[in-house]
Amino acid sequence: MKKLTQAQKSFNNLTAIFSAKGGVGKTTILLNLAGVLSNDKKVLIIDLDLFSGGIALCLNKVAKKTIYNFHLDMNKKNLDYKKYITKYNDNIDFVGAPRSIEEGKKIDFKTVEKLIYETNLQYDIILFDLSHIYSDLNIKVLNLVSNVLYVMTNDPVDLKNSSNMIPLLKENNNNLKVILNYSIHRERNYYTLYDIKSVINNNIDYTISHSFYNPNIDFITVRGEIHSLNTKKFYDYKIFNLIAKDIVKE
Repeated sequence: MKKLTQAQKSFNNLTAIFSAKGGVGKTTILLNLAGVLSNDKKVLIIDLDLFSGGIALCLNKVAKKTIYNFHLDMNKKNLDYKKYITKYNDNIDFVGAPRSIEEGKKIDFKTVEKLIYETNLQYDIILFDLSHIYSDLNIKVLNLVSNVLYVMTNDPVDLKNSSNMIPLLKENNNNLKVILNYSIHRERNYYTLYDIKSVINNNIDYTISHSFYNPNIDFITVRGEIHSLNTKKFYDYKIFNLIAKDIVKE
């Protein structure tokens, strides 16, 4: 692992959401976590799923400028980060993913690092939605952030991938939390909790229950709703609240 510079060490409240398999509910968990945090925090979401990012779609917003536009302008004088931010509500902003694969290929760690420099003091917490690929960019982001939330499901392929991935993540980040998401593919109850812990050789820090499953998720996505902003209808609000307090050290 490359040693961080003193400037990088000054970054605070950076949290990455990661998984070793697609389709585990990573983005949904991130958005609902952002909803809980936004009760008393200013939150920035950076969509680093460079080839298939869906934050803008899930929030039903059009990002007029994305991280690719920031990449093109990052060396200009008098750079104004606000031009690349899309507002969701008073306390949640986001930076959209590139619009094409070719644009996504241009984004490197220097772009991400510069974006953090420009925004870190403007927000209480920054959330990164990463792809599930253990790429060079993702590795550098995972090594940089204060917290890593690793999302997995009760699935044979996911368990196999997680048993390999979790030890790698633990080597470089002392504040790794594993989230077991039961709300995805609820019929796949292949393994007991004891079996899952044995396979990954690690504890499960948080469990998203079956009750978080929503058959109307597509309708909610089209409307751009964050479920946790309506606590009366949010079954797993307490779990997300615990995760939120954990990553902001409260």
